[in-house]
Amino acid sequence: MEVDMRKYNRRKYSVEMTISSMYKQDYEVIDNVDAVIDLFDISRGGLGFYCTSDLPTDYYFNVNIIFDGEHYFKAVVKIVRKNKLDDKYAYGCVFVGLAENLALMIDECLI
Repeated sequence: MEVDMRKYNRRKYSVEMTISSMYKQDYEVIDNVDAVIDLFDISRGGLGFYCTSDLPTDYYFNVNIIFDGEHYFKAVVKIVRKNKLDDKYAYGCVFVGLAENLALMIDECLI
């Protein structure tokens, strides 16, 4: 039996976006990534997505999360997990420095 180690409950969230660049804290930057990602879930702690590209873990990228016309925010996420599936990868990310009011908005929008 697999144990879920997540700190927060995740909810289904489906949207497609593109990663244009990624970076590490030591100013190492990867430009022109142009990887299309398909978000499949989100929580106040992070998000999960699928991608056909083999992206590096421990890198950061910017996201724009839009729930509706009134509820949206920009955030930084860090890739912390990668699993190879048949024809794509499943990634797990954590939000970096997400303000508590934005975390509460995620909870409220996904009820």
